[in-house]
This record gives sequence, C-alpha cells and structure tokens, in this order.
Amino acid sequence: MTILQFFRIIKKHILLLIAAPLFLAILVYVFTANQPKTYESKATLYTGLASGYNVGSGISSKVDYDATQIAFDNFMSIMNSRNVKEEVALRLFATHLMLDEPDPQLISKENYRELQKIIPNEIKNLVVENDLKATVKNLREYKKAEEGNFVYELLNYVHPHYSIKAISEVEIERLNNSDLVELTYESDDPGICQLTLKILTNSFTENYKSVKANRTDEVISYFEKQLAKAEEKLNKAEDKLLKFNQDNNIINYSEQTKFIADQKEKLDVEIQRVRMERASAKAAIKKLESQLSKMDKLKLQSQAIINLRDSLANLNSKVALIETKVSAKDKTSQEKISNLNEKIAELEMKLKTKVDQLHAYSNTKEGVNKKEILSNWLNKVIKFEGIKGSLEVLLKREKEFLERYETFAPLGARLKRIERGISVSEREYLSILKSLNQARLKEQNIKLQSDVKVVSKPYFPLSPKPSKRKLLIVAAAMVGFILVLFAILAMEYFDTTLRYPDRAQRITGLPVISVLPILYGKSKNINYPYIIDRLVTTLMYHLEKTTYNTAGEEPKIILFYSNHRKEGKTTIIRYLIHKLNSYGISNYYINHENEDPTDIEEDRMSNEITINLSDLYHINSKQDLLNSLIPDIDEKPKYVFVEMSGMIAVEYPLSLPRYTDFSYLIARANRLWSEADKKTQENIIELLDKEPSMVLNGTELESAELFLGELPKKRSHLARIMKRVVRLQFYSRYKIKK
Repeated sequence: MTILQFFRIIKKHILLLIAAPLFLAILVYVFTANQPKTYESKATLYTGLASGYNVGSGISSKVDYDATQIAFDNFMSIMNSRNVKEEVALRLFATHLMLDEPDPQLISKENYRELQKIIPNEIKNLVVENDLKATVKNLREYKKAEEGNFVYELLNYVHPHYSIKAISEVEIERLNNSDLVELTYESDDPGICQLTLKILTNSFTENYKSVKANRTDEVISYFEKQLAKAEEKLNKAEDKLLKFNQDNNIINYSEQTKFIADQKEKLDVEIQRVRMERASAKAAIKKLESQLSKMDKLKLQSQAIINLRDSLANLNSKVALIETKVSAKDKTSQEKISNLNEKIAELEMKLKTKVDQLHAYSNTKEGVNKKEILSNWLNKVIKFEGIKGSLEVLLKREKEFLERYETFAPLGARLKRIERGISVSEREYLSILKSLNQARLKEQNIKLQSDVKVVSKPYFPLSPKPSKRKLLIVAAAMVGFILVLFAILAMEYFDTTLRYPDRAQRITGLPVISVLPILYGKSKNINYPYIIDRLVTTLMYHLEKTTYNTAGEEPKIILFYSNHRKEGKTTIIRYLIHKLNSYGISNYYINHENEDPTDIEEDRMSNEITINLSDLYHINSKQDLLNSLIPDIDEKPKYVFVEMSGMIAVEYPLSLPRYTDFSYLIARANRLWSEADKKTQENIIELLDKEPSMVLNGTELESAELFLGELPKKRSHLARIMKRVVRLQFYSRYKIKK
C-alpha cells in the first residue's frame, strides 16, 4: 500500500472516522458529567538505605546497588503489607468514630453524616473516650471475634475510605536513586486524604522498626547464651590449671624445668670437681701415711681421731647443706654457718692437739721430720673431711634433683593437655564474643537504618486536583479514531477481492488491459464522459493491435465472456461498439438468448443479434461459426463480438471459444476469485489459441490512473500541493516550453 492509497482510504471513510470518535467523546462527556472532586496529598520519607551511616566503620558504607535494591524492595513490601494497611484503616476509622461532630481537618460534614448512618450501636459502644489505642484494640478484637461482622466487612469490602482496597491506593515511589520515598494519596475528602497519610507514616515506622529489630534480637540472645557457656567452660579449664599448679608447686613450668636442668648440669660439674678433690686429698693422705711407720698409722687410726674426723665431716656437711639452701642475705642462716665454722675450728684444733700428743717429734726412716708429715697429713685430713661433707651434700642434692625429674616429667604432658584445653576454650570464647559484638553492631546499624524520618509531612489539600474529564474525552476520541482506522486498514489488508488491477492480474494470472470505474455517485469536479471515453479507447487500441497481428481474414471473432452473470459485459461491449462506430469500423454484436442485457439506449442496437447456443454445437470451422452467427449478411464486418455469460453455470459449445480470434474476460472488481473461477479459466485457456486479456469492471475511479495517468479533475491549490507532497513530486509542475 502506497501513501497515496492510504490517504485515499482515509478520504473514502472520512465520515466514519469522524463519527466514531465524536460519538465516543460525547459518550464520555455524558458519563463524566457528575465526576467527584479528587484531593491529593503527599509525604516524603528519608530511609537511609542507600547511603546510611555505618556504626562499624564510622562512615557511610560503600553503595551495593543489589543490596540497596533488595532493601528498598523489603521497604516497599512492608509498607504494602496487609498488616500495615489494616492498622491504618482501623486507626482512621477509630479516629472518626471518636468524633462528636465533624472536623473539616479530619473529615468533611458529608462523609461524617454518611459514616454515622452506617455505624451500628454495638460499634459505638467500643469507643473509649480520649484513648485511641484502646479504641483500636477493641475494634481489632471485635473484628477477630467473628468473620463477616461490621468491622470485617468494612475492611475487606469496597468502602471508599476505610477498606484495605482504599488504603492500597496510596502510591509509593522512590525518588530517582536517592534515599527518599514519596507517598501520594488521593481521596474525595481533603481531611481524610491528609489524615490517612499521617497514620500511614506513623504506623509504618512503628511496624518497620519492630520488624528490623526482631531480625537481630534472636541472634544476639543466641550468642549471649553461647558466650556464657564458653565463659563457664573457660573458667573451669583455668581453675583446673590453677589447682594443678598449686598441687605441684608450679609457677612457670617451662622456666622451672629450664632452671632445674641448668642447676642439674652445674651440680654434676660440682660433684665431679669435688670427687676429684676428694680423690686427690685421699691420695695425698695415703702418700703421707706411707711415709709413717705401722705404729704411727695405728695411732692415727685411733678411735678419738676417727670420732673427731667424723664430727668434722658432719659439721662440714651441715655448713655445705645450709649454704646450698639459703641466700647470702639470710642473716639467721649466716649466723648458723658462723657458729658451725667456729665449732669446726675447735674440732680442727682438738684434732691437731691429738695428733701432736700421739707422736713424738722425730724423723722418719727416710729422714723426714715427722712433725712436718703429720702437719701435712692433718691438713689433708681436714680438707678431705670437708670435701667428704660437701660431696655427701651434693650427692643428696643430686638425689633430690632426680626425684624432681621424676615428678616434673609426667607433669609436662598433663600441663600441655590442660593448656591446650584452655586455648581451645579461649578461642571458642573469643570467636563467640566477636560474633556477639558484630551482631550488636549490626543491631545498631539496623536501628539507625530503621529510623525512618519524615522529611515532608502530609499537607492539607485546599483545592481539588484538575479534572481529567477533558483528557478522558480526548483519549476517547483518539481511541475511537484509532480503532476505526485499524478496522478499516485490517479490512483493506485482508480484502481478497479483485479490487485493483494489479491485484486482479496477480490473482487471475491474466493481463488487465483496461478498467471501467463505478458510475454512480458522480462528482461535478470529475469529467466522467472523458474518462470513460479514454478507457474505451484503450480497449479499442488493444483490440486493434491484437487483431492486426492475428492471422486469417476478416471478420475477426472477438469473444467477451465472464464466469458469472451480471459482470457488466454488455455495457462494456456497447461502449466499445459506439466507439468503433464513431470511427466507421463495421461490427456485429452477438449475444445468446439466455442473457438479459441492460441497454444503454432504450432500443436494441441495429447490429445486435441474439442466437441460441444449441445451434452452435455442430460447428467444425471458423467459417461455419460465422455462417451460424451472421448467415444473412452480404457485407462482412471487421469485428463480430460474441458475448458469453456465466461460463461456470451455463453449458456452451466448445467450438465457440475454439474458433474465436481473441477473447476478453470481464470481471467485477468487488468479487472474490474462487477455485471454480480458476478451474473454469484453465479450461477456457486450453480451448483458446491465445491467452485472453482481462477488463476489470466496477473499479474505483483512482484505478483509471494506471491507464490514463492523472485524471482530469478540478482540485484546489492546497489539494494539488498535498498530492505532490504525498507523491514526493515537488518539481513536477515545471514544464518544458519547447
């Protein structure tokens, strides 16, 4: 479909395209005559969900768009929840129920009177004077008591102010990508409009805080219980370690074991040194005794000397024992050591005296002075006895160290097990403590985020919103126009008739050589006689050109046929005959007696002959056909036009189409091309020498432009400009002079 065809379709159905939108516009105008006034109020809330303060970091946390979107979805879902809406409806109803008289800031007089009419007395008895919460509580309990009671129906049906459906009309919208949420509500009462938003913001903030807080209460309670168990477990482990250290006199096991090992090593070195000194002293004593006589040796082994030596060894042992156990700063121990040293000195003097008394001063057999030998022997004995006492103490200490080793060796494994248990309990305690702190931080964050602030409070609308009546009327007109236009275009698109020459040629497969437009509803601006004359001339030119190249002598038999009756063959033939007669071209017109033609003139044409088709069944040649058609005419015409009507329903002799020189199919433009048409046309083409041509009858006037170009028509200057614009022919008005 071209743009020009589109505008022609619009022009053809212009009355319908005007009437339908106008009717719908009038209909909307009538039905919206008593449209109620609408008031609007808005409130703005700050949520802090996108850029809120973070307790943990101390700054605004990095924006996570997915998390923010989820948070806003939760925010919207809570606000749109049934619990919130039901709470708002109950508070609104309770507020109005507690009024003794209408308050324009809360409810208008008309709505107050309507409310009083529908409230039963049992509902009025639920009001607690000057206590909104108690009244709401009574209404809520009354609603739960029985389904289908007044309050239940009020909330769940379609009351314009107190139903959940009415509260659901509140529009919730996030402002761009900010933390702000805008609430918008429309109502027929300005007081109810403002009060509904007030109650909604208060009820929502309470509900939102409780929902957000409950998310962390259970978590914190869980971690607190687990922390108490972990602390108790840790305390038991530490008490076990304390008791273990107390029972085993452990201050610091690692340091103590290190100290014991170090002291043991020093003790071993000291024992080795003392043993070497003792061996040296013992060897020296034996050496000195070897220089004495047997009698002298016996005297030195007397009981008195041995007792003195034993006493001296015991005192040296005591001194060594005290010195190993006390520090130099212990005065008491130092005094004991001093006393013992004095006794040792006394014993040494006694031992010296005894030795001096036992031996005379003489020389040995080797000539050595005995006094000198005995003096050396005495010194070595004193030294030996001192070393002997020290060695006994050191050996005793070595035994103590071995006992300590036996005690400390298994304590290490037990202590390590206890410390490992404490470490595990401590890590468990610290982990739970960390989780608890994180949960508490999360709780603080949630409290901050759930603290919704009202940035812009709901305002009282003083004037109603502009009516949408004009917009609805315009929309109705536009919808009506679009629907009608769509229906027209759909009908045009799905139209399968032979309406246009190009469509007829595509459907039938026959070339359309001319058309004849519809003749009723003639316009004064169009020269119809000229157009018909030119179209008939086009048909005549095609006839002349075709028959000129056709072999054989005159007259030429031309067949005009149609698959159905009343296709307009007679009209087209008579137009053609008139045109040929004007040029002096002789012709005859033959129709069969079953045809009922409509004459252009009152009388039949002088060269028109009616025959019976049954007379043509014996024809065997073209000459026989001519003799049967025009038997009594001496002068042969140039053309003999034979009309055949209703080829689908009428029996016809096969010789008639077989011996014609050329044929034309006449078809109405407003009919379908059926399978019967297709089969009939195939049969006829098999009988013809040449493929027939087609003349489309009853077309729209614009179809003639395919054969005649632009039609002669009186057009305004604007119409000519619009036509050139549609065709994109901006310079076609310029002509060449020569």
